Amino acid sequence: MATTLTSQTITNEALLQFENYLVVAKHADWSYSKEFDKTSKIGQTKYIRRPVLAQVQINNLAYPTAATAGAIAETQVALQVGTTLTVPMTFSDTDMTFRIQDFSKQFITTVVEQMAAYFDLSICDAVSNAGVNYFNQGAIQLGSGATAPQYSGASGWCVGDYGTAITSDTLLNAKQLLDDSACPKSDRYGVLTPLAMRQIANAQITLYNNQQKIGKIYDSGELTGFANIAWGESQSCANHTNGTQATLAVGAGTPVLTTGWAETGSLTVTATTGAIKAGDKFTVAGVYWVNPLTQAQTSNLIQFTAIADCAIGVTTVPVSPSPITGGAYRNCSTTPASKTATLKGSINATGQESFVFGKKAIALAAPELETPQGKDRSAFVRSDDTGIAVRYIREYDSIGAAPGSSGAPGWVTRLDLFYGCKIVRPEWVVTIRN
Repeated sequence: MATTLTSQTITNEALLQFENYLVVAKHADWSYSKEFDKTSKIGQTKYIRRPVLAQVQINNLAYPTAATAGAIAETQVALQVGTTLTVPMTFSDTDMTFRIQDFSKQFITTVVEQMAAYFDLSICDAVSNAGVNYFNQGAIQLGSGATAPQYSGASGWCVGDYGTAITSDTLLNAKQLLDDSACPKSDRYGVLTPLAMRQIANAQITLYNNQQKIGKIYDSGELTGFANIAWGESQSCANHTNGTQATLAVGAGTPVLTTGWAETGSLTVTATTGAIKAGDKFTVAGVYWVNPLTQAQTSNLIQFTAIADCAIGVTTVPVSPSPITGGAYRNCSTTPASKTATLKGSINATGQESFVFGKKAIALAAPELETPQGKDRSAFVRSDDTGIAVRYIREYDSIGAAPGSSGAPGWVTRLDLFYGCKIVRPEWVVTIRN
């Protein structure tokens, strides 16, 4: 005889399936979930400390004067929990007599796979579009007095171009940008679109290389390890479409920090004649990225990412990173003021973006949700491995009045995920266009 399903067995199975289907989220940093407990409210914000940087001086052991001594300044970014994913479901009495294996195959697998795809997509949109399309729009508002969702972050770099096949050199270029940004060499992950996976797997097969590894690529059609990066494939990578502003005339009044740090900044520009899309990247000739550890100029032009959609005629473009030309957090070789910024790629160019990232670059948090006592059954479970958490609630509708019940008695249920996403280190995230 089949065993009647319980809320706990369903929730445990849903979480297991959810983790299995995740591609991006399972490799992010979930350690901050512990800081959000049962008292957390939707929209609650925690602050994440970033590593402290200092200025190293060569001065023959003489202690610097007060004017030249660099004070240690801590920096932090905000992680806001304010997004929910919910799947409402109704089941008949007969459905609830399945064994968990049969119930999972019939109902849980497909639903949870779709939920995991949406979850990964929200993270990918933060990477490619500063969260404007999915993450911010899905944030819960707390009424008329609520503040807008916190900025979720965006990738700091972009390589490749839409319509151009990626090669091994494209991936190595992404690796170089991570290296030049002092990203730890361990725990690096890559997420490739199906098109990108096809292109790079086919390119790798033709190389003279370890035959066993090439054989695995040939059999699976997938690249799993290259350039010290663990690669995976996802259909949830976000699309980005460039705006219609090809260049920006950056004015002399552009605010530039000569010391200290700021998460974001702005470019003061001549009134634009085209629209700018969140996620558009601009380079400035002669303005190079500076290695955060050595402050040595690298070979890479710094890339400024627009972090909000800007209509035609704006004179201020919010960007990440903030241009900093001095101090311990210096990130560019010289000021971008009074120069021309050029859009990376062509106007209106569009495509789905792959990306690589360091684990500590992307922070995720899922606080514990209350399990209502007034409902017939409810359960909450958190993964010990990742910190991912889901809640399942069910109650019996004896007259079939609930939406989706078709007028027949049965079980009204919902599966909930409540979470926040923050790109803590944008310079440790590189999008790949093809």
